[in-house]
Amino acid sequence: MSRPTTGFLAVLLTLLLAAGHSASAIMIDQIDDFQDGTVAGWNHGAQSLTPPVNIPTGGPAGAGDAYLENISSGFLFGAGSRMVMFNTEQWSGDYTEQGVVRIVADMLNAGQIDVQMRVALGGGSTNAQNATWYASADPVPLAADGLWHRGLSFPVTEESLVFAGAPGPPIPLEEVLADVRSVRILSAAEPDFKGDPIAATLGIDNIAA
Repeated sequence: MSRPTTGFLAVLLTLLLAAGHSASAIMIDQIDDFQDGTVAGWNHGAQSLTPPVNIPTGGPAGAGDAYLENISSGFLFGAGSRMVMFNTEQWSGDYTEQGVVRIVADMLNAGQIDVQMRVALGGGSTNAQNATWYASADPVPLAADGLWHRGLSFPVTEESLVFAGAPGPPIPLEEVLADVRSVRILSAAEPDFKGDPIAATLGIDNIAA
């Protein structure tokens, strides 16, 4: 039996990578409610000392309602210093084809400082430093009142997102929306994908497309 050619193997690898990317693609009406006890792919990065954790009770629906808690240290440098978390799994994919025009979530600010919440979408790479980023033009204020705020809305349309960074010539926003590689939820005073260094504790639940 003859062995596959190099060209065939390259095509096969491309198809497998594409299949792996599409397997976790965004779907309209999907929701992360954290009732399965996991963090549903939300993370800070490998070096963070305070990655997001699943809290099994105390969500917006009360006892037995699990939610995600994200803590940032506020130090001027280092992983975990900024109020930001990312997902490169089920929140990647073609937002345009799926008709996703906003991300909605319930949020609680259990810290001492009001925060300015935004979302950021990255395209071109799952590596943050190699991606083109677009972030919410307008933040959603979240007061440090220790209360759940239901249905906070973050539009993800060409009108609501602004350029927030790229390592070179930016990929056009319409192309990023058609192939989102990473989504971030963060607090930033100005449109950004990194988040501001801030000592804060965020509760988040029912993240929905």
